[in-house]
Amino acid sequence: MKDYIIEILMAIGIAGISLFFKSYISEKLKNMATSQDISKIATKIENIKADYLNQTYAWARFFDFEFEHVKAVWDASYDLQIKARSLNPIIEVGTPDEEARKEDLRNRYREYRESIYQFQNKVFKNQPFIPIDIYEASQKIMVMIIPLGVEFEIQQRQDREPDWMKIVEINTKINEQINKFCNQIRDYIYNKAGSANTVQ
Repeated sequence: MKDYIIEILMAIGIAGISLFFKSYISEKLKNMATSQDISKIATKIENIKADYLNQTYAWARFFDFEFEHVKAVWDASYDLQIKARSLNPIIEVGTPDEEARKEDLRNRYREYRESIYQFQNKVFKNQPFIPIDIYEASQKIMVMIIPLGVEFEIQQRQDREPDWMKIVEINTKINEQINKFCNQIRDYIYNKAGSANTVQ
């Protein structure tokens, strides 16, 4: 009977130890699975963060790149506007020498032609890097500046005074168009900068 009780106690002990180890191993496996899940989740979060930072960095670099090209076009349009304005009739005080006055006008026209070339160059050179609507707006300016040049070319060939009324009228239109163009660039830059702040 004593042996029987010992056997029962041993069986109970073994069963208890077996249950303990089973429970212990099960808990350990759960903990391992949980830590592996946490590790996977942490890795995924880090990957998402890295992707986001890379995208944000790439977006910022692209914005900087685009901004430089759009700014170059803006600068060229500003110079063109200034040079076009210089062709408006000016009251020359103390310049009785007609030949000196004509030479001054020819010089201003040469500077205007150079500013046209610079504007065209910046627009065409940077076309792939500027937004299509800004490019199209620049072409409207190009169409408008032609008549002003034609008027001065005729004047110089025929050695006569330009039609100042016509010059003022054309110049006013060019001025308005360049102002619209610059406002369009300004809006574009502010919208882009606003988007960048939202993203970051």
